[in-house]
Amino acid sequence: MLVRGPGDSDVRMLSFEHGTVAVDLQVSESSSGRELLGLVTGAVGDVEVEQAGRRTTVPLDEAGRFVLQGLPAGPLRLHLRAEDGTSVETSWVTL
Repeated sequence: MLVRGPGDSDVRMLSFEHGTVAVDLQVSESSSGRELLGLVTGAVGDVEVEQAGRRTTVPLDEAGRFVLQGLPAGPLRLHLRAEDGTSVETSWVTL
């Protein structure tokens, strides 16, 4: 499921759910690109952010949060590993 939040055009809220994994994202604009703040439940380890020919891996902290700064505009998707070991990926979204 993908949901966009209301409000300021400089900040977008996105949510994804698949099985036991849920991801809530806040995308904001900055002078150095886009900032992605995430909260993940039901997954462990790292989150991999895939964009046009590049992949960036960031760790989830003990509460399931992550931050990625300086993202260029364009499509991206997230890859996660669920607590039961299955691989989960989000649909593509455009920043």
